[in-house]
Amino acid sequence: MVLRTTGSLSFQEIQSEHGGSDPISLNEYYRGGSFVSNTETNNAGVPTSGTISVEDMRGSGTGTNAGSAIFTYTDSDHYWEVPSGIYSIGLILIGAGGGASSNRKDTRGGAGGGGGGFLARNSQSVTPGDVLKIEVGVGGEGAATNNATETSGGDGGDTIVSTVNTVTDVTTRIAVAE
Repeated sequence: MVLRTTGSLSFQEIQSEHGGSDPISLNEYYRGGSFVSNTETNNAGVPTSGTISVEDMRGSGTGTNAGSAIFTYTDSDHYWEVPSGIYSIGLILIGAGGGASSNRKDTRGGAGGGGGGFLARNSQSVTPGDVLKIEVGVGGEGAATNNATETSGGDGGDTIVSTVNTVTDVTTRIAVAE
């Protein structure tokens, strides 16, 4: 497993991931040295010489560093398979905003569109091999000018993350931004 990329990081975590013995000295952990592989792509940020700090060790190690994925609105849903070794993911979902309204004959100007919903979840349990379905909401349509009445814009779409049972194709919602 790789070392965390955020939050506090201890010498013991570095030693547990890369090896070494007590007392711990960061000088033991240069890339290409005795403990930090020069061929593992997760270790690219670890210096080979010079100044080294605990911050340089973030994301280093052997295994999967999933990184991030950004999904935007398209005409179809997105699917993402949880990589091997990943048991928790962070989610930031933004629902689409509503469309702007209009006033009679547009003499006073219409109101701005509604804000989109937001959900942030630091840790969502997942299982390697899970398939997640990501539905990204589209913004609401703006109202057309109507000479007789004021009209409202259309609602924005929800952004939804669901697990998918690949045998039955049944989905279970795990997060929604409305």
